[in-house]
Amino acid sequence: MALTPIFFIICFFYNLLFVKYLNDSPFPIYFNDIWTLQFGIHRIFGDTLLPIIFITYALYLLPSNNHKKITFYYLLLLLLLFMFSGGRGSLIAFYSSLFFGYITHKTLRKTILNLILFSIIGFVLSSFLTYIINEPAQDVFRTDSSGRNLIIKESITLIKNNLLLGIGPANFVYAPLGVSHPHNLFLQILIEWGIFSFIIAMIILISISTSFLKHYLAEQNPTYLFLSLSFVAFFINCNFNGAHIYASTHIYSLFIISYLTSLYLTKEPKSQINSNSITTITLSIITVISLITTSYLALNCANLENSTKLNLHGPRFWLSDSPHDDSLCK
Repeated sequence: MALTPIFFIICFFYNLLFVKYLNDSPFPIYFNDIWTLQFGIHRIFGDTLLPIIFITYALYLLPSNNHKKITFYYLLLLLLLFMFSGGRGSLIAFYSSLFFGYITHKTLRKTILNLILFSIIGFVLSSFLTYIINEPAQDVFRTDSSGRNLIIKESITLIKNNLLLGIGPANFVYAPLGVSHPHNLFLQILIEWGIFSFIIAMIILISISTSFLKHYLAEQNPTYLFLSLSFVAFFINCNFNGAHIYASTHIYSLFIISYLTSLYLTKEPKSQINSNSITTITLSIITVISLITTSYLALNCANLENSTKLNLHGPRFWLSDSPHDDSLCK
């Protein structure tokens, strides 16, 4: 998992060296697909790197790691690109997760302070890189909201007008942007599915979070703890940037969640697994399958082969005018 971003790091430097200074087309044809093009937007690249930084640091802390120096340089490279992305939400999620780890586990404090030091080095390097290629738009100190204020205002209006059943999956449209999303996990559930579904989702989420927190607080292995913090960071970021909708972040989040679930389920008493845990997991799986199925069918694009080429920088349902364009989705 930690090595997967190498391909996209190569893609980033390709665009930096050859596109920026040779005025070539923004992406070569072999990068022209929906999954890799999400890394063409620096902020989304930062969203994807966020959990990988914690995973890489977990590898760095392994006593059996015989390549600590290589892992350290790789971590610095990830931090450089992460800071360069200029994603303020992911930056808040990064330091909030470290603060959470700092106050919950005294044994982690030294390693967390070291990671903060590494991040400062990454920030200095990224600032130098930003100065060289002159991209102030990626500056984390910019004062604009990137449209978040207007999107949240529109979200509140939609919630008031569709409180019971919501507006339906993938139907969020903000006029100046077209098809978009609320950039917040909780808002998205409430807007799309309404108050009743939101309450059910919160009950499941609280149940899972309570179990997760219990195991996290009892854990002492720093590798497992930083894997847990990678999930915490991803979850926090979903409420700033809506990182949960991107295929590039789905890959990492699913692997992280699956690993932590398997790790902590083995520590549950057998009787408890057969009752509480199995019930929660079963309900969660049914809910996720239902959401995926209804979201996909609601688009009426199940057989649309060319849907991805209409907006390559976003998820599959970000067509130029979808799901409202009947000429595309019948």
